[in-house]
Amino acid sequence: MKLGIVVVYLLKKNAGPLLELHLDRIARHTSVPYTIYGAPLRLKPRFREVLEQHPNVRLVDIPVIEEPRISREHAYYLDALVRAAMDDGVTHVCVLHVDSFPVRDGWAEDLASHVNDSCIGAAVFRAENGDRVLPMPAGFLFSRQFQEQVQPRFFVSREVAKSAEYKQFMQEFDAEVDSGIGYAYEIYRRGLHWHRLLRSNQHNDHYLMAGVYGDTFFHLGAAARKARFRGDYEGPEVPPALQWWQWLDDARESLPESLYESLQSKLPLRDTVVGDIKARNDAAFAGIFERLLREPDQYIELLRSGLRS
Repeated sequence: MKLGIVVVYLLKKNAGPLLELHLDRIARHTSVPYTIYGAPLRLKPRFREVLEQHPNVRLVDIPVIEEPRISREHAYYLDALVRAAMDDGVTHVCVLHVDSFPVRDGWAEDLASHVNDSCIGAAVFRAENGDRVLPMPAGFLFSRQFQEQVQPRFFVSREVAKSAEYKQFMQEFDAEVDSGIGYAYEIYRRGLHWHRLLRSNQHNDHYLMAGVYGDTFFHLGAAARKARFRGDYEGPEVPPALQWWQWLDDARESLPESLYESLQSKLPLRDTVVGDIKARNDAAFAGIFERLLREPDQYIELLRSGLRS
């Protein structure tokens, strides 16, 4: 097995220790030969230096794009990193986020064992976030054979997004337009499947952040983005304006930009309806982040087993 791990490195300014933890846990728990193919996206020089000096990291030069939507930007860089890994002859690709990493030995071999003619690999599945079809690229391992035969992209093209088949797929699964949706679509239309790594936490400090999946991957969440999630917009207690904002976000890729902007202008300002959700998530993230960096072994064990050491 020759493993290519692909990561887009986008970090908040105080997240240097998180980068080191991410690299340390990959090295600690990965016994097969591996290379991390990284895209340093708007990284501070000191973070880039950490990556450049790591013996298992190869930074890939990728042309910069101007893309206001972070999930589409993320998908563009992931596509390029997967191509680099494939060109190097990897047998399997694993996609991680900068704030995700394996939590146990033997993880790569175990996930690869799920691959067969109908199963393309294994991935984090965030049912608690309302996901119904998305292989979450915070922990997504797939085979070289699948990538070569199907050549999927993390986002579908704008042409495919306008097709009746894709619109039916999105409607059937009430799917969120996010990085990885292109893989979900290609898996679906070919009648394939993937092994789902469900949230396995025995202790929770948030319904979504600080998740352990299939007792294989840890994913902090919100290390490179705002701490707002799809699950925050669902349920009877959520203000209708927030639900409309979520619908508009999901529909953006299939709407003309002029129509998107027109609909956006008719909604109340998002910040005026987020209210307590943002404050609650920000507070939860701060507490989780501090504890994870202060005592990572103890905290991850608490999440996995529910036992305090």
